[in-house]
Amino acid sequence: MSFRRKQDRRNIPGALTLSGRSGKSLKLPGSLNPGHEIGLAIDNLFLPYSELKSFDDLPIPFHCVATDMINAETVELKDGSLQQALRATMAIPAIFAPVEINGKVLADGGILNNIPTDLVKKMGADIVIVVNIETQIGDRSSLDSLIGVLGQTFIVASVENSRRSLREADIIIAPDLGKYSSSNYADSKAIIDLGYEGAKQKAALLRGLSLNEADWQAHLAARRAKVIPETLPTTDFLEVEGAETSKEREILRENLRETFTNKKLDKTRVEKDLTILTGTRRFDSLGYELAKKDGKNGLRIRVYDTKERSERKAVLEVGVDVNNADSDNTNFNGRGRFTVFDFGGFGSEWRNDFSIGSKTLFRSEYYRPIGESGFFVAPNAFFEDRKVGLFGAEERLAEYSFRTASVGLDIGYSINQENEIRLGYEIGDQKISRRIGSPLLPELGGTFSAASFKHQYDGADNAQIPTNGFRIKSSINYF
Repeated sequence: MSFRRKQDRRNIPGALTLSGRSGKSLKLPGSLNPGHEIGLAIDNLFLPYSELKSFDDLPIPFHCVATDMINAETVELKDGSLQQALRATMAIPAIFAPVEINGKVLADGGILNNIPTDLVKKMGADIVIVVNIETQIGDRSSLDSLIGVLGQTFIVASVENSRRSLREADIIIAPDLGKYSSSNYADSKAIIDLGYEGAKQKAALLRGLSLNEADWQAHLAARRAKVIPETLPTTDFLEVEGAETSKEREILRENLRETFTNKKLDKTRVEKDLTILTGTRRFDSLGYELAKKDGKNGLRIRVYDTKERSERKAVLEVGVDVNNADSDNTNFNGRGRFTVFDFGGFGSEWRNDFSIGSKTLFRSEYYRPIGESGFFVAPNAFFEDRKVGLFGAEERLAEYSFRTASVGLDIGYSINQENEIRLGYEIGDQKISRRIGSPLLPELGGTFSAASFKHQYDGADNAQIPTNGFRIKSSINYF
């Protein structure tokens, strides 16, 4: 995650985020997770099959289904990018972002066809064996909460379709999952064992379909012949697919070309660099595949969700702070950050912070990079009206208002994704006045000016709950 995006995360932990184009209505994101991390796991696992023409050529022939979210149709995925197809078929609505393939916006195939027996028969299967692990319809007690009602709604919506599909199956293996559901990832070993137990209950039927030893070994040999071993080539070129604008393609090429051209491919490095780029808020999800052109090996970078990202030129993050030392002294603040990206030029940001409640605050900064040099300018304005209580013997004696207003200009340099230095100057006005209580402090006011030099290093691996790295903030101020 980039330096400024980490600042966003720390500013309002757990913020509700809305986005849209500046001047238009803001809206919630289309999913809780853009699918970047799980997508990289898929890309890593199936990298040797990047140039696969048909999924029938896999060691075990494979087709999958997705749901066209625009036309409400089931889409069969049987060729093209295997990695893209796998992302699409598992894109659970609202959880993972949909995937666009050939102009169609695709999500989880289970919405319309959770048990695609018709697809298997179409592929030529004589006998269809279904392992049914669908969550069963709950009883009345499952409807005692909002989550329970929503979950039951999704099950009811798909159950009739599933029943119709099960009627086309020749053998159904239905493990008794008991207390387990699709959310019990940590119990996968126990769930797998239940699957084996379910298969054993159908042993008599399955035994009649078994091959003799010679035919079984021949079958295994035919499968092994289709396995493509992983060999990491030296990549001669870099191509970008799915980027909506030439500027996005340029960003990816500039950041990746030197590292991944004319060098042996390093998957760990690719995934790390792509994750860093998603942390700039310019891209939601990125993926990678091998590519071939004119007999040369290359690296293909695929951009996901660019159209949704291009509609997010403005982002509003809102949250609340509640702070109380005792029941009689509670501070409540509604907080927010409104950022407009590419305002006045590519890469620029107009960031506005506000707080309303026990503390009134407004801070605005226009961050403008100077070309590709790493230097930037950042004019800013600040206003704060902060209430400070004075206590004695556990009693509030007075409350004062500390009011500050200032304008300033910073000139800085972004050393890399983790380091930033700034040289700044600001002028402003401060006033201290009594709101209630005894006059314990004099009421003061006046103008001020200050010059500053600031350096920040942010090497933490997570903005809110870091497990590795550290953060350093240092400054020198002259008033």
